[in-house]
Amino acid sequence: LQEIRRYQSSTRLLLRLGPFARLAAEAFTVRLLEDAYLCSLHARRVTLFPKDLQLARRLRGLEGGG
Repeated sequence: LQEIRRYQSSTRLLLRLGPFARLAAEAFTVRLLEDAYLCSLHARRVTLFPKDLQLARRLRGLEGGG
């Protein structure tokens, strides 16, 4: 319990920011590509097109950024 209280009262990061950011970015990208591939399969294609990525972003609510 003392260890829990110590972590709760601390404001320092338990994980380094760089590796965590890379892991989060990789997870985001992989999930987006998986969704885009499902969009291409729904269109009865096996090739991933830019419009599949755009549709996946739109369905996830990620409109901005190009």
